[in-house]
Amino acid sequence: MVEAVVVELDERVRERLIRTAVSLKAQVRAVLRARIVLAAAEGLSNGAIAPDLAVSVNTVRK
Repeated sequence: MVEAVVVELDERVRERLIRTAVSLKAQVRAVLRARIVLAAAEGLSNGAIAPDLAVSVNTVRK
């Protein structure tokens, strides 16, 4: 079984991801990716992130 990768973000990167995640002008793909990375940094598994963001586990896994 493959173990989840631990995602650690420094404060500067986290702030930029948060700005992207709430942006109304950013591309939808960038907003989704930012939300996925932020959730992973909080320690959530791919299986927990996917339903929260209404995407497939394969989307989160990429």
